[in-house]
Amino acid sequence: MHEGDGPAVVHVSNMHYTPETLVIDAGTTVEWVFDDGPIAHNVVGVSENSPPDFASPMIAQDTWSYTFESPGEYEYICSEHPQKTGVIVVEEP
Repeated sequence: MHEGDGPAVVHVSNMHYTPETLVIDAGTTVEWVFDDGPIAHNVVGVSENSPPDFASPMIAQDTWSYTFESPGEYEYICSEHPQKTGVIVVEEP
């Protein structure tokens, strides 16, 4: 899934990140929309190239955003549910 001019959104619900893989241009902000009832999740970068600030707090019902400036693949997990994984692929615009 490549986000062009529209918002880059990942939904966090039903114990999944949807979409699991999101392709964006460098400089794009991705918004995670947390909506999994009372179950809190987070977004924690686990790639070798993940910036240290690519980590959200635990959230049950809210949003969190991160702007990806550098091209690369950024894998992430929920630290409480490590089977829940996602990837942001950042390309040159």
